[in-house]
Amino acid sequence: MDCYERVIDTGVLDWIWDGRLTERGYSEGDLGTTARILARPCPLCKAQPGEWCRTAGGHVLDHLDKAHVVRRPMLRSR
Repeated sequence: MDCYERVIDTGVLDWIWDGRLTERGYSEGDLGTTARILARPCPLCKAQPGEWCRTAGGHVLDHLDKAHVVRRPMLRSR
């Protein structure tokens, strides 16, 4: 079972589909990718599932392309 499957029913990812990201130009595919990335905790900044990564200074990296690269390896294995 991957991280996504463990957290999908917890509600921590529900906000991804509430329309805010769609308004920012995210496609359905982008929403799914974002959910898979954000389902995994970030080993670099310690962001928990459902949270965006943050810089050391606390700035939220609130875009799919800004998330820490170390949070993404799971996508390559699918």
